[in-house]
Amino acid sequence: MVYERGTNQSSPHKATVGQVAPALQPIHTRRSTLFFLPPTVFTGKCSSDDGGNVALDIVSGQGTYDGFAFFELDLTTGYVRLAPSEELASVMPVDTHARATLSISCKIFGLYQYLPFGVGSSIEAELFLNAQDDTCFVPVATPPHFHEVSETSSSAAECRQACRSDIACTYYSHQSTSCFRYTGLCDSSSSPSCSPAARLLLFA
Repeated sequence: MVYERGTNQSSPHKATVGQVAPALQPIHTRRSTLFFLPPTVFTGKCSSDDGGNVALDIVSGQGTYDGFAFFELDLTTGYVRLAPSEELASVMPVDTHARATLSISCKIFGLYQYLPFGVGSSIEAELFLNAQDDTCFVPVATPPHFHEVSETSSSAAECRQACRSDIACTYYSHQSTSCFRYTGLCDSSSSPSCSPAARLLLFA
């Protein structure tokens, strides 16, 4: 059994958070098909090199990453639908100076069950799935003055999410427990909130 795409780690099946990729269909090859019949039920096991908690509900077929929807496995047909939720953006790595990505690998098992006689043979295929951020954060040169908003933030990820949620935020910087959000260039002589953007690690 093989899938149409996503079977190579160097060329994973990809989708942007909040979007849905075309469903992947399992192809039952002559060598992997028992008596030329498809498996009676499908299941799987997934993991991530990113350190996230990947789980697959064997009742619903819902695959999650740190509790957020990542993909769906049709337990009857073996189809895999990559549909990463927008909430996954909040757990994207913040040390990526570009478009962040979450990667998982799955082994999908096709089982042959002959009730009431029990479980027979099984076949398997490996899949590599990526969820990509919908925003690209890259280091930038520091412009002279910005409208600056500061607030307490426990992590760089929380600070990035605050900037993402603010439609006016064009840059952000996280220092210790402080999050600085910048909403555009300004004239220091005309606005009290206009400050030199002297913080390090600005991202756009």
